[in-house]
Amino acid sequence: MKNIKPYKYKPLSFSTTMRNPQRIPSFLKIIKKKSGEILTNEVINEILEDIIKEKIYKPFFISKNEKFKLIYQSENKFNKEQIEEIIMNSPQNHKEAGFDKGWPSRFDTFYKLMKEWGLLYYKIGEKIEISELGEFLIKAFENEEQFDIFASYSIILSKYKTNNLYRKNLNSNKPLILLLDTIKKMRKILNEDFVGISRLEIPIFLCWKDDDTELLSNFIIKIRKEIPKNKYTKENIYCEILKYLDTNFETMGNYIKLTKIFNESTDEYIRKMRESGLISLRGMGKFIDWNSSNRDVINHILSMDSEDTINNEKDYFKFYGKLDNKILELFECKKTGIDKNLIEKKQEFLVKFGNELSFEELNEEFKKMRKKAPSENFVLKDMLEPTRLEFLTSVVFKKKFPDSSVMPNYLCDDEGIPFNHATGNRPDIVFLSDLINFPIEVTLISGSADLTARELFPIVRHLKDDEMFNKHKLVLLIAPNFYEDNFLARAFLEDDKKIKMKFLKIENVVSALLNMKTPNEVINL
Repeated sequence: MKNIKPYKYKPLSFSTTMRNPQRIPSFLKIIKKKSGEILTNEVINEILEDIIKEKIYKPFFISKNEKFKLIYQSENKFNKEQIEEIIMNSPQNHKEAGFDKGWPSRFDTFYKLMKEWGLLYYKIGEKIEISELGEFLIKAFENEEQFDIFASYSIILSKYKTNNLYRKNLNSNKPLILLLDTIKKMRKILNEDFVGISRLEIPIFLCWKDDDTELLSNFIIKIRKEIPKNKYTKENIYCEILKYLDTNFETMGNYIKLTKIFNESTDEYIRKMRESGLISLRGMGKFIDWNSSNRDVINHILSMDSEDTINNEKDYFKFYGKLDNKILELFECKKTGIDKNLIEKKQEFLVKFGNELSFEELNEEFKKMRKKAPSENFVLKDMLEPTRLEFLTSVVFKKKFPDSSVMPNYLCDDEGIPFNHATGNRPDIVFLSDLINFPIEVTLISGSADLTARELFPIVRHLKDDEMFNKHKLVLLIAPNFYEDNFLARAFLEDDKKIKMKFLKIENVVSALLNMKTPNEVINL
């Protein structure tokens, strides 16, 4: 008889494969094509082929093969023969319960978290199903409806439990509710002294055994008092966590790893919690707090009574895949109103962040963008690349021309820090000054044809919409590279539409601005 391992208290870890929650809708769109079909290894292979074709997963073999690497970086797609070659040369030494070793098990690691979140149901020999919540998230993603995306993740995380049907974990709480209610209690206890939850304290939440937020709040306040500020380190907080768990490094050091829970797991936790739109960054990204702009949603979630005793996968799918109409309604109301306070917060944070970093440091961040390298900055590190580029561009323009108004169109939290990049129906950034007004479009698109089709031609529409204040009919486009075809398309549009379209490479943004005395000089780029 096979020995059954006893459950343990485990640190919260959502998924090592799906760290970025904004990739989830792309994966869902692929599997949706097979909705209603019986899941077999053949169907799995077709889904995997689509995933590679749409470039939402990049096997290491692509990076090693120069031909495939160039295709991946271009606007072209892999053909069937190329995809088969990639799969054949990318063996997966991986085994998941219920799936054959290799690519079928890799499929399960791609979709496991989505199943756990109630977005879809799959099992070998059974029909693939997408829940109403999964369908809603796909539609929100396709329509670039950020408030619907917030609603989707708020619903997901308001129900999500550490010890759900798919997790063998003795820890029993709902991580989002644990966080929000702890913030609520700590705010009440500390009043004006509350600055947020430190990133260094997130591992406490990851390891917390139950839903006792009273005890958790007092635990954090206690260790803040006991550990001097200059010794408030990962190592000392780690020791406090081990004491709370009534264990020691010798027993649990290889199981609850300091480096993992304070780095990778903390970053993943913050990234996923912020996807709900309910969590703000504070203190230049060193602390988190609730987003006061969405207090109505937070209050609703904290008042919910959704305890479940589900013990089979089909019932689990039905329960977790349901929409919460109240959450949808609360976010729907936010689509039409313009929050003037958030507009001011955006401006304030652009100045604050610009004061924090020198032009040289900002230039280094732009270089990282060009190389598609991650940032170590606490504010920037959790931003998706398109959002990071919009934010950095706004910061450097505001820093160079402080008397001008720089209006990025991304959605932000109550600190002014962006959640996501601007949607496709508005300019990314609008620059306003006494001398000149113009929109700024930023993109990471690197292919010539895609750049023309997806950026140059839509820009003309933005110029038409904004012609009331843009008398120069000027637009600035920032991108990784520009090609001969782009210059030809620009010449045609400038002549046909009587506009001025200026190109600026990402790596040259800071140096170009430093060489300007007035914003009018953008015309000379």
